[in-house]
Amino acid sequence: MKKKKIMALAMAAALTGASVINICSRGVKAESLQIINNVGVSYQAHVQNVGWQTAVTDGAEAGTDGKGLRVEGLKLSLTNAPVGASILYQTHVQNVGWQPWFSDGQEAGTVGKGLRVEGLKIKLNNMPGYSIQYRTHVQNVGWQNWVSDGEEAGTVGKGLRVEALEIKIVKISDNSTVGVTYAGHVQNVGWQNEVQNGQISGTESRALRLEGLKMNLVNAPVGAKIDYQAHVQNIGWQAPVSDGAEAGTDGKGLRVEAFKVKLENLPGLSVQYRAYVQNIGWQDWVADGQEAGTDGKGLQVEAVEIRIVNAAGGVTPAPAPTAPTTETEPTIPTAPTTETEPAGTTTAGTTTTVITPTGTTTVITPSGTTTTGTTPTDIGAIYVDD
Repeated sequence: MKKKKIMALAMAAALTGASVINICSRGVKAESLQIINNVGVSYQAHVQNVGWQTAVTDGAEAGTDGKGLRVEGLKLSLTNAPVGASILYQTHVQNVGWQPWFSDGQEAGTVGKGLRVEGLKIKLNNMPGYSIQYRTHVQNVGWQNWVSDGEEAGTVGKGLRVEALEIKIVKISDNSTVGVTYAGHVQNVGWQNEVQNGQISGTESRALRLEGLKMNLVNAPVGAKIDYQAHVQNIGWQAPVSDGAEAGTDGKGLRVEAFKVKLENLPGLSVQYRAYVQNIGWQDWVADGQEAGTDGKGLQVEAVEIRIVNAAGGVTPAPAPTAPTTETEPTIPTAPTTETEPAGTTTAGTTTTVITPTGTTTVITPSGTTTTGTTPTDIGAIYVDD
């Protein structure tokens, strides 16, 4: 046993330092081990009167806030990303407009021309299961809400400078469990990009009505379906649709007031969802065909979140109301720059979420089973049976 343990430790040490071992307990076969990369993002800003700042990572602030200095250029790169993955970004620049897309450390914006960055879009390429989320600090506006995956941060056509930004990568799926993707058709915006597994589709605090919805399952077994229907202004409840079909309307200027979602042929799983409603805000989570939104009150749904969870023993777990991400994000201290930082400023750290068998992580499989484990005390050792 001792000899086998030493060999296992040597194998673990040979693995790349950017990976985390999903430690297994005794008796688990070697092929069940998972290697999970701590994928992150590094970025730096070229700031008026400062130049290129030191690169920061994973949600830390680049640029400045409260100093009235414009961001003029940006460089973004992935860290610990899988082979073939890339990050794409695009800036809207004063007197230039939208520039072409740049990637992987290339310079977006301008340097030495005194032109402000006004808007920003970022997206990931070949990174299934991950979302890129970002927000900007804008002149006369302050910090905007978080947006994601190619959506516009900042402003266009208002002549306002971006002064700072924060960027983070979020794991939204392990690409083996059943999930859901969905997209909303929003007033004055049109169809948004698809989001997944609990992300926000629509808008918050902008008084824009949601007019249509499309939903699809991810990694679902053959025969499984997601059904949904919308209650629409001047129409009432529409007939249910499924698997990517449009619920609601498109081009008629009618608000979605409520919606219902349910799963077919997915035993052991539950679909949960909630609505951001005019004059109300985020409602509590509901599930499996219950109504989200309102009916008969003339209030528009403005955003939705949808997720699929395990329903152990066929009983849907009670959804717990949670506040929107944009209201609960912690303030991350400004990372060091070439400027003199005020006393007490610290560099933001990196939070790594690792899926390990601790007993608190639940893995949902298409069959509805869950997998939990016990944290071993001898970290770094991989045990095999004699």
